Amino acid sequence: MAQKQKKAETGTGSAASAIAAMAFLVLLWQAAVLLFQPAPFILPSPVAVADAIRENSAYLAGHAATTLAEMLLGLAFGAAAGIAAALAMAHSRLAERLVLPAIVTTQTLPVFAIAPLIVIWFG
Repeated sequence: MAQKQKKAETGTGSAASAIAAMAFLVLLWQAAVLLFQPAPFILPSPVAVADAIRENSAYLAGHAATTLAEMLLGLAFGAAAGIAAALAMAHSRLAERLVLPAIVTTQTLPVFAIAPLIVIWFG
């Protein structure tokens, strides 16, 4: 019992389980490729994917850096807009009546439902 509690406290059991699960999924993926032999453009093997990542690492790293920067800027702008809206609604009844319906509407719509509109509007 003490070992289980210690593993739960340190988190090593869950990390080992996660790594084992990932290894199992990759092996299952490789087995499916060997067994069914799909076209490589439909289901490439894990080895082919790893090779493509290694060969294109500079290209992928550049795009990953751009994506990370865009994510962080979006988070910063979203947080600033949220804080500004919250402060405005906390201090003004008029701002609350104007802003709250828009916030509730945007929070009830699933992202995948409005994503095509955002792409069309903003490119």
